[in-house]
Amino acid sequence: MAEEKSEIFDEILTTAEAAKYLKLSEQVVRRLDIPKMREGQIVRYRKKDLEAWVEARMQTVPEESPEA
Repeated sequence: MAEEKSEIFDEILTTAEAAKYLKLSEQVVRRLDIPKMREGQIVRYRKKDLEAWVEARMQTVPEESPEA
């Protein structure tokens, strides 16, 4: 059980860690509509929520056809 708790908390990120993970600035991360946990001024993000947010914004780029 202690190992399960450890795994859960390993997946919770600060704003700075979330920004680094997404390769964005902290200011941008704060403005984005990403699910977050807030307790007073403390804000935390679940890694799986960040991944879901990225997946939801992925766009398929059509392959370029070779010029003949």
